[in-house]
This record gives sequence, structure tokens and C-alpha cells, in this order.
Amino acid sequence: MIYIKEQIYIPNNKNLKEQILQENYDPVDVGHPGQQRMLELVKRNYWWLGIKKDIKKYMQGHKISTKQSLTSIKIWKTPST
Repeated sequence: MIYIKEQIYIPNNKNLKEQILQENYDPVDVGHPGQQRMLELVKRNYWWLGIKKDIKKYMQGHKISTKQSLTSIKIWKTPST
């Protein structure tokens, strides 16, 4: 492993970066962080060239998928008594 200022350097490996981002986006104790919080969480332990850009793209992808999921939910009303 290569360390840069106490952070693990991540080489240009899309699958590895995706795994790190996913682990930091879905932590049970934190919930889904915003873009800035996500950057802070990831940079606690890792660094790679273009980290901020990759996090922004990752977050934009999740906003789109969340919006699509919400639009596909049907709301059912219970009959009034």
C-alpha cells in the first residue's frame, strides 16, 4: 500500500473506487451524506487523483436513481370510514 499524508492512495481502478464510494454512501450509522460530507468521509482514509469529481458524479447518479424510484411509487389511500 502507498500512503499519502496518512491516506491510502487508490490507483486508477474504477471498481475499487466504486466500492469505496458505495461503502461511504451507505453507512448504517450516518445515513446518506451530502456531497461535501461524503468527500470528508472518503478523504479520512483514501486519496486519488480526481476524488472530488468522482464523488460528484457518484452523488449525481444516486440522486437520479432515487428520483426515479420515488416517481415509481404508487400512493394508496385507505377508504374513509
